[in-house]
Amino acid sequence: MRDIATPLFPLDPDLPLDDMMRRWPSTIPVMLRHRFLCVGCPIAPFHTLLDACREHGADLEAVTIEIEDAVGASVPPPAAGTVRNRGSRRSASGGAGR
Repeated sequence: MRDIATPLFPLDPDLPLDDMMRRWPSTIPVMLRHRFLCVGCPIAPFHTLLDACREHGADLEAVTIEIEDAVGASVPPPAAGTVRNRGSRRSASGGAGR
């Protein structure tokens, strides 16, 4: 199972906008900069980034790059010596020496 805090790159095209904005609030300014009306919209749980770009006449590739940059900047890298597995952190040694 994937840790939902870790983004999929490229961004999952089927991810609803509402889920994206809730998981990564750093994407909201990107949406607003492009004058998307998706923030707080009752359709956001059903629309994807493709839908929004189509509705607002925006370049999907350019917006996707900005969204992925915002997501990447909001997810801190794992601490040195740790490995993410099923959403948990373990030491690289597997817990030896405890």
